[in-house]
Amino acid sequence: PIFGIYCKEAFKSLTSQQKRYAYHLYKASWYGYLISFYQRSYEGPALTYLLHQVFKKEKPTDLKGKLKQNQFNDDQINKIYAYCAAIFGMAAPYRSTGEKKYIPEVSKDQFETFMKTSKAYQENTETFNTIWKSIEKEVYALEQPYREIGFPNIAKGLSPYYSVNLTEQEAEAVEKFLTSKGMYYRNTRLFKDLSSNKLIVRFASVDNRSEAFKIDINGEERDLVFQFGDYDFVLAKVNEHLLKAKDFAENEVQKRYLDLYAQHYQTGDYQTYLESQIEWVKDTSPVVEYQSGLCLTYLDPRQQRAEFMSIVALNSKITSERTNKLVSEAEELLKLLPWPSEFEKDKFLKPDFTCIEVVSFGFAYTCLGLCLPHFDEIKQKHGFKNLFLLNSIMIPKQEHLKFLPEDVAEKVIQYHKIITYFTVCYHELLGHGSGKVFIKDEKGEMNFDVSTVKNPITNENVQSWYLGQENFFGKFAKYANAYEECRSDSVAMYYACFREAWEKFYPEQLDNWEQIAPLIWIYYIDLAIRGLEHYSEETSQWRQAHINGRYVIFQKLLRDTKDLIRIELNEDETDFKFYFDQEKLFSEGLPALKDLLMKLQVYKSIADSETGLGMFEDLSQVDEKMRKVRKIVLEKRVPKRIEIHPYLYLNENQEVEYQEFSENFDGLIESFVARFQEIPPEFIKKWQEDAPYLQWKQ
Repeated sequence: PIFGIYCKEAFKSLTSQQKRYAYHLYKASWYGYLISFYQRSYEGPALTYLLHQVFKKEKPTDLKGKLKQNQFNDDQINKIYAYCAAIFGMAAPYRSTGEKKYIPEVSKDQFETFMKTSKAYQENTETFNTIWKSIEKEVYALEQPYREIGFPNIAKGLSPYYSVNLTEQEAEAVEKFLTSKGMYYRNTRLFKDLSSNKLIVRFASVDNRSEAFKIDINGEERDLVFQFGDYDFVLAKVNEHLLKAKDFAENEVQKRYLDLYAQHYQTGDYQTYLESQIEWVKDTSPVVEYQSGLCLTYLDPRQQRAEFMSIVALNSKITSERTNKLVSEAEELLKLLPWPSEFEKDKFLKPDFTCIEVVSFGFAYTCLGLCLPHFDEIKQKHGFKNLFLLNSIMIPKQEHLKFLPEDVAEKVIQYHKIITYFTVCYHELLGHGSGKVFIKDEKGEMNFDVSTVKNPITNENVQSWYLGQENFFGKFAKYANAYEECRSDSVAMYYACFREAWEKFYPEQLDNWEQIAPLIWIYYIDLAIRGLEHYSEETSQWRQAHINGRYVIFQKLLRDTKDLIRIELNEDETDFKFYFDQEKLFSEGLPALKDLLMKLQVYKSIADSETGLGMFEDLSQVDEKMRKVRKIVLEKRVPKRIEIHPYLYLNENQEVEYQEFSENFDGLIESFVARFQEIPPEFIKKWQEDAPYLQWKQ
């Protein structure tokens, strides 16, 4: 399950200046990754600290020998190292794409003995014992609320974005207060004081300061404090390297957006971050690409607060020629989408669409594509960039597609690179990059003609829109990410059914496109069905936005067509097969998808969250038959990949060196220790300060 995200040849081709630029951004990216440990679990930072201490003192191979002398066998050691690698690679004891808990596959006694065998434990016994005693229950707990990430509640789960004594009513009230002040709060966490009813909004920043307010909650006046300085020691290191990178930047645009990034991280002012994104969009096709920020809201149970993400990557200019051609054809292709022209952006601002090779991805997993920035208001006015992450592609094997008929699985594998390239590019460029949102700004000005634009579903004039600081992610909150991913996946599947889309992007496949198009649909639906492992029966909630979106598409097709899709369980319900009638793709599948896509866009455009979310929630339901399918999926699931990245460092001549590691558990552990040869002492100190707010004690 270890997959190397490597780019050795691309890195070798850089000039010495570009390598130094990439090096400092790489350092900033991985320092920022430390924030992820605080955002995913209570025990994650402490556990990471202990494991890092263990392997900083001894290489995995050296410790392995000592463990064998202590009666550990190879299987037990492998299970321990797999757990350690997963913690380092996914920033928490929760699966990176599903937010469900995993625990060591050895007993607690064996895991403790593993640590006690280490040189680090023997040199710092008291520290190890104190920290381990504070987290040992959580490390091995699989009951609720420990089983999954959710708003702190015995039935829902836990999330370090919120203190365990907070209520959702309080969270909603604070969010409304922040919105009323025109403030973004993606870079915040929300805690309640342990000895009073005071609410504390923690802003990520280097600067430490506070501001006091009063807030009304159900007629009761409460104290509210804005406390800046969350992750201060991490962001100080991020800024150190961002500012060093400026000395090696290629142009003034890069210098400006690096300055703005640093200002944002220094002060916690999110408006400055938005300004950095406007500048970043102007830096087209750089040799070394960089993007970071607290911008992705998938992890937050309320879909409001953001996880830190950072990427450093190298432009693959030859491969980018195809995507740039797609960009040049985008305006014509947009006309194929099912909604009226009034529901499309006034002007399609052609984005920079580059194929890149990732050097570092400071996040719990590496995706295949990105459409950035994550703000419709910027995309509509200033444009956006699309990034296709070439070295993140992994070809599936038969074992991944075990629920498909064997001959169909073989075809999916045969065409997988084409399927991936086509879907990611259309998903990012014309999925996330399409569609208009109707806004009435603070001045009362509207970005559409309210007297003439009609809702194509009701054929009546549009009667709702976003007001002032409102945006799609705030309005559609709970399902916003899943809804948007569903819309973008639907766009990719929709374009697969049009010859023009293949002609403009994959002309060499024109003889095969009608055979590949059904495979694209089959692949997406198979991902939705296998993704049932990310559905929680306990809470009736989806834990992963992309999978939730694909399941909605699957349900729409299942309900609105006749035998386009068949799920057949065997007699004893221990296995199933998924069949797709390819002959019905255009006659039944396409009309059903077109209807869904139209509704998704219209409800998003007019800010009709009530109708849109009602439809989406209905299609997200998992009925009795699909719960049986889910049980089989869980029993037969294949281990998820964990990713390993290269290590960049300066040699004695201040030249940048590139190092790769073996694609196994030992290699991943060694790569983490190499990147973090010293974890700042503030890392464990901050965890100790947060612990009383985040440890579940009810």
